[in-house]
Amino acid sequence: MIGQTYECALWYQTPEQRRLAQEAISECFQADSDDEGIVFGPITFSDMDLNSNRAPTPPEDGAKLLVGEAVAVGVKPSNGEKFMLDLDAKDLATLRNVTQAAWMRVKGSKPLTIDEIDRVIAETSQITIEKMLQYAYEQRRTH
Repeated sequence: MIGQTYECALWYQTPEQRRLAQEAISECFQADSDDEGIVFGPITFSDMDLNSNRAPTPPEDGAKLLVGEAVAVGVKPSNGEKFMLDLDAKDLATLRNVTQAAWMRVKGSKPLTIDEIDRVIAETSQITIEKMLQYAYEQRRTH
């Protein structure tokens, strides 16, 4: 994924349609970024050479194909990862302990490594993580 070039293309005929196509292509990359968690570098726009073997047949005479290309330069952290980055060391240790205990209760298998625990946390919603921490602190207060 990182280093891969992504592209989006739209047909246009007039300068105004080109401007609108450029905006729509930018929105397409933003939607992919939001949906897939991809961080894109700058988008470059160019008109595709319609004689290229990659060019599809134009929908009508005079149509031009605007292509936007951007390289994936990173991946956005998941909600769980973002949440983990904001925790102090004590809270992170508590969250890892609670996650390990929950894993052992539910799965009953061998203990997870720190990396495996962090992966479970990263795949967990922030609301669930907050509830897990709240539960851990309530248990600590009552015992």
